[in-house]
Amino acid sequence: MENNNGYTPTSPLERGGAWDQFEYEALEDGTYRILSFKSKSFDGRTVIPHGVSVIGERAFYGCDIREAIIPDGVRAIEERAFWGCLNLTVADIPDSVTFIGEGAFAVCCCLDRVRIPPGVKHIGDCAFFQCDYLTSVTVCEGVESIGDQAFTECYTMEELNLPESLRHIGDSAFCGCYSVRSLVLPRGLQTVGSFAFDGCDEFTELILPSGVTDIGDNAFGACSALITASIPESAVNMGGYVFTDCEALREIRCEAAKKPEGWDEKWNSGCDAAVRWAYGRKAKG
Repeated sequence: MENNNGYTPTSPLERGGAWDQFEYEALEDGTYRILSFKSKSFDGRTVIPHGVSVIGERAFYGCDIREAIIPDGVRAIEERAFWGCLNLTVADIPDSVTFIGEGAFAVCCCLDRVRIPPGVKHIGDCAFFQCDYLTSVTVCEGVESIGDQAFTECYTMEELNLPESLRHIGDSAFCGCYSVRSLVLPRGLQTVGSFAFDGCDEFTELILPSGVTDIGDNAFGACSALITASIPESAVNMGGYVFTDCEALREIRCEAAKKPEGWDEKWNSGCDAAVRWAYGRKAKG
């Protein structure tokens, strides 16, 4: 049997069974890249064969599958690999994965939980964009960066666990995640992008960890249940309208003695909260 790339499989496993569902190519290290899934309208459980190390770009784009079994040994899930799999409910990502590309699981409306393994340093832009029924996200220790719009409009996300290794949260990364019940930002965090948590309606307290240096425009806008926000002295750059439309916000507690030069003049525009400078500083002498 010769596949579309002119490669003749030699392993007995490759001659039939699960492999017949895919177009694939051999890689130099003896593993395989899935190029496409042949049965786009199949709405059952799909098992990706052992020996696959890469799920290629758009491999399952728009397929009707309900469950994808991804074996240990897969290293990369490339751009838009599962984009628009509207019926997909289960796609557990093994610890062998180190790369999740742009839009890899975007618009997988029925996906209900995600665990990002520790070998993934960066979660691609729009990786889980508009996963409407995603209720739980766990990002394992080792992940350092979450891309722009990575989890935008995951409306039913209630549980969000972020690791201490996380350094960067991209623009609109969690924008429109209305149901996040509490937000604990890790101690290693340095930058929060524009609109990163805009429209997150449920959490009531925000403590930005010491070490955060940059906060983008509207980063926490329209967080309607937010009551208090604490900003460390390390935050030297702040965009505009960071807390706009936070209707319940009563107090912004700033460790700095006065507004830093790197803060936008309209950093707190759009909300009526009192600002307390030098909050939490130890008295000298």
